[in-house]
Amino acid sequence: MKELKKQKKLEKKLQKELETSQNEKHEHKHEKDQPNQCVTLDPVQQFEQQPRILDWRLRRKLQAQAERRKASLKRREERKALREKENVAKMERKRIKRELKEKQRAKELMGRLFLKEVEKQQRFEELELMREEDRLSRQYAKQLKREEKQREREEKITAKIKLEEEIWTTQMEIKREEVERHEEETRRLKREKERKKTEAISRELYPVQQDDEALSEYEAKRLQRMEENKRMLASLNLPAMAHCSPRPQVTKPAGKVEPTRRSSRQQKRRVVAEQQARARQLEEQRQLERQAAQKQEREAQIALKRQQIELERQQQKLKREQQKEEEKRKKQKIRDQKAEQRRRLRIQQLKQIEDQRLKEWRQQMREQELQRRRELERLNEPPPEIVAQRNADVQKFIQEELDKQARLAKEKKQRESQLQVLATKKEMERTKQEEQHRQHPTTEVKAGSKPVITADQVVAAGTLELPMEFELVL
Repeated sequence: MKELKKQKKLEKKLQKELETSQNEKHEHKHEKDQPNQCVTLDPVQQFEQQPRILDWRLRRKLQAQAERRKASLKRREERKALREKENVAKMERKRIKRELKEKQRAKELMGRLFLKEVEKQQRFEELELMREEDRLSRQYAKQLKREEKQREREEKITAKIKLEEEIWTTQMEIKREEVERHEEETRRLKREKERKKTEAISRELYPVQQDDEALSEYEAKRLQRMEENKRMLASLNLPAMAHCSPRPQVTKPAGKVEPTRRSSRQQKRRVVAEQQARARQLEEQRQLERQAAQKQEREAQIALKRQQIELERQQQKLKREQQKEEEKRKKQKIRDQKAEQRRRLRIQQLKQIEDQRLKEWRQQMREQELQRRRELERLNEPPPEIVAQRNADVQKFIQEELDKQARLAKEKKQRESQLQVLATKKEMERTKQEEQHRQHPTTEVKAGSKPVITADQVVAAGTLELPMEFELVL
């Protein structure tokens, strides 16, 4: 806004200066043309003069008519000159207005061009911003994709760790079950051994006929009493005592069972047979249980091996996926770097194009400003008549100064010559006085007498003082 106001003020000032210069031109032209008009009037008046008429009334009448004709002709000439002057001023105003319109049109054109360049620059910046937003959105999408893949990879790793933990827990569970089963088997064998001992002792101590049900009830009660006794002994915390092994019994050779009157022997044989059958059943049952346990253990080992194979396969698969992800990440990184390089190169090229356009526009603006200044200087420069008059005045002033300096130099030279002549005269007078003094030594100057000044001395003194006064006046 400030620049526009300054530009308007400058244009108004230039317009006023142009109007004043044109008015001066027209006035000068009118002053030059005025004597020619007066000169042209004289022959007309001479041609209009009538021969002398004797009648003074008619002569007066003719003279009045001639005066009126002369006045009307003068008025017509003045009106014509005024019209010409007005036409010239009007044409000058039209020319100035046309020039101002052209300047305004050029200024508007430059403003439109500038606005167009600014709009183009804004569009370019908006395009760059849109491209930057697209690039950022793509980067954000890629980042989300990478995060999703990283999350899936972490989930796979956690699943792998969980699977390993489950496998380890299953292995530990299988081992624990094996240990418990082994302990249970040892306890069972120990109980069986103790039961056999107790049965043998009971057969020796109570040789009576007992069926299976009574024997089982008796055995249960006996075991209960033994457990109670053990708990009581444990609560008493008595020191351990050496336990004597039972006396070995001599085994009788197997022979033919003969009927005797004693039924205890037959009862013993029946009990032994039953015990042997029961032992065979228990052994078969234990064999079946052992086979089932071995089968279960083999199945657990096979399942464990399968789990290990599956785990190794999953590990290899995960490793391959990690390698693929790493390769993809490297390729994506290379693509991103290339895209960034292309984007930077594109931005650099666009900046160079923009700088080139801006430089051309500034050069054009400078050329237009220079042309406008030249036009203003051409309009402001005075007409050639005034320039010639000024040059003549300057030459005249220079010539006067040169003449003045030459005159002053001549006068100075004359003064120097006069001073030299006066000095020679004084020297001659002094020598004469000295000679007279030598010739008449008794002659003395009177005390009250004044010095005598001759006319030559006065003239010399006047010539000495005059140039000084002239220099002061200058």
